[in-house]
Amino acid sequence: MADKVEQVLQDMVPEFDDLRRKHIFDDDELRQIVKRRRDFEYLLQKAGSSQQDFLGYVRYEVALESLRLRRSKALNWRKRTLSDYAGVRRMHFIFERSTRKFKGDKRIWYQYIDFCLRSGSTKILSKILLKALKFHPKQVHLWVLAADRELRCGHIKAARTLLLRGLRFSPMASKLWAEFLRLEVQVARNLEVRKKMVDAGDQGAFAPKTPQADVKPIGENPWAPSQVLLRRALSRLDKDAKGCAAVLSVAVKCLEEAETDEAAGKSTAFQAWSEGVRKDVAARRPSTDPEALFGAEVLPEVTVALWELWWRHERSLGRSWHQVVKALVATGPPAAVQHAATCLAEAAATSADEAAGSEALRALINLAESPCVAADQGASLSMLAALEHLTEVQEAEEKAAIEAAYKALAQRASDLHAGNLRLRLLAWQARRRPDGGPADLVALLSGVRDISATDASQLFALSTASSLAGSSAPKLIGEQSLAALFSALGPEEDVAPVLDAFLGEALSRGCWEYRQGCEMILKVLPRLWDSSRLRIDLLAALLSAELRCSAAATNSGANPALLSAAAAPMEICRRFEDLLSALGASDARTVDWWVRYVEYATIAGNKNVRDGVPSATDLHLRAMRSIDDQALYAEKSQRLRQSLAA
Repeated sequence: MADKVEQVLQDMVPEFDDLRRKHIFDDDELRQIVKRRRDFEYLLQKAGSSQQDFLGYVRYEVALESLRLRRSKALNWRKRTLSDYAGVRRMHFIFERSTRKFKGDKRIWYQYIDFCLRSGSTKILSKILLKALKFHPKQVHLWVLAADRELRCGHIKAARTLLLRGLRFSPMASKLWAEFLRLEVQVARNLEVRKKMVDAGDQGAFAPKTPQADVKPIGENPWAPSQVLLRRALSRLDKDAKGCAAVLSVAVKCLEEAETDEAAGKSTAFQAWSEGVRKDVAARRPSTDPEALFGAEVLPEVTVALWELWWRHERSLGRSWHQVVKALVATGPPAAVQHAATCLAEAAATSADEAAGSEALRALINLAESPCVAADQGASLSMLAALEHLTEVQEAEEKAAIEAAYKALAQRASDLHAGNLRLRLLAWQARRRPDGGPADLVALLSGVRDISATDASQLFALSTASSLAGSSAPKLIGEQSLAALFSALGPEEDVAPVLDAFLGEALSRGCWEYRQGCEMILKVLPRLWDSSRLRIDLLAALLSAELRCSAAATNSGANPALLSAAAAPMEICRRFEDLLSALGASDARTVDWWVRYVEYATIAGNKNVRDGVPSATDLHLRAMRSIDDQALYAEKSQRLRQSLAA
């Protein structure tokens, strides 16, 4: 081991002489560099050396090389000598040894490739890529990188060969098929340009730039290879919707780029290939039954990608939005309809051409009137959001049609999906009943079950008082409405965000309304007799809100108005007693609430608040007698005492 290390260090002597001659490092610094490199070399020679040892050596050399470059620039050394090349060579030497030792680890290969790209070692990069492919032939990114290097060097035939070999190892890799298709399209475009130059009598200007071995005879159809390749790719990826979307996306993008070429865009062969791509995209659009096409359920994002490819290509060919909407209504799945609503709304709102914007708006209204939109909850909500956005940006004469479509769709969707609270609320708001009241919320929630906490929380922001009650003096909803809302929550939903939203709405109206809201929650609890979990969660959430309000009111510098909103200490203690009685000794949350009760009593005692608040010592003794898990309580109470003492 020592002989190998000393031999490596001996080979560094010419580099050190050059650094000393150029006054970049002095003798003390060179001795320190030798010491560090010797330590690293011994570390790498050990039998148990790891990848991090090699990478640590590389990081040290990178930092050393950066320092050398700065000093060399400061000393104005322009002529490159041995020391200017030795640093990068040593890093390559370290990476080569690491790949020999850890040839089965893909990460070390990718790090070596990244270093080659950053250091500009393009010649070494091609060799490293080929070595990496010998050990990892199924790594698609390595094949793509290797083909890209050959293509950048002008070796089209070599790039094509690498992609073909990669497809033999990974025939289902859509990335390889897509890059292969991109390569063939680029070759076809170059051949079209060359053919045009030959026809114009200017072949000499183009002939030297392209190797003759890589150029096909001009008389052949230059788009034939890309046509065959696309058919084979789609045939191989027939049951892979995501792979088909990736390949077709590249095909459509290549078409759009080729159409801008004067030579390729007017070619008869190109037009035939363009028509073939259009048919392929249209044939692979998922319908309402995607399993009939791909044999399995298609992800919504893949469905959206395939349909957007189709209508983008159709629009580039001059098709109208009405034709796109007609196809969507006939066979479009809900995910595609949702995305189409967003795209149409954006086109109607941002189009610079007034005629195009009006066309998109009319197509959006026609889509909103179709039965397929109201039949799906997600599509209905997306369409209603798009129509609502347009009412804010469109002119007065167009708002009437948009509002009519919005109101009709909201009513149809709420009738079809009676259990969706958001749709029923939007339909209720669209009608704008002036004679509504708190009892109307009960009718709105009738038949609604398993709503989310988010929808229930939004109800207070969207529908309390003025929206549902239609009153000029907004007021809180009634007990019956509040009980109906809590009863409609899903079995796994957290009631705390809903209660916080309700109390936040009440507090925004005033401190008296906040106290009224808390009392209303207590009156609602007996109505929830059939759900013990909901009653306990609601009582816990109310107590947490009361504790936060009490802490904010007693802080120095707090708003004096909060004092009237905070509950009395006796009431808070009564809440603690009710909650602990409802939880029982075996509930996992009992320990936490006893600790919070003791904490509240301790803080109240320190502030000489004795009105109905038991002593912390008595509560601690009661907790020790009533809690099953004494060890957990002892641990948490000890932490509490330490935090209060600090």
